[in-house]
Amino acid sequence: MPTLRFHGISREKALGFSEQLIKDLAIAFETEDDNISIEIVDSMFIRKGGHDVSPYPMVEIIAFERSEIIESQAAQAVTDALRDAGYEYSEIFYIHIDKENYYCNGECCE
Repeated sequence: MPTLRFHGISREKALGFSEQLIKDLAIAFETEDDNISIEIVDSMFIRKGGHDVSPYPMVEIIAFERSEIIESQAAQAVTDALRDAGYEYSEIFYIHIDKENYYCNGECCE
């Protein structure tokens, strides 16, 4: 935890920036590298009744709620990684999980 789900990007580009991004996010979230995971979601975007062949990246960050400063730093790290990979525009949003609703091996991890 945190988990990032990327939509609308290629796996190859994600592999190119994933190692550095995970390091940057670990610093922003004040956690260890191995607590962060990245998922690439195969998505088909449809616009105006047809397949959108060049969608912009959309990123879900699923995590425990943190301060606005920390969340902004993490969002900026993701934006910078995407921009460096050639994606000029992206959207990022948080899905907050309450600690009492997060379980590890069937036990609350709170």
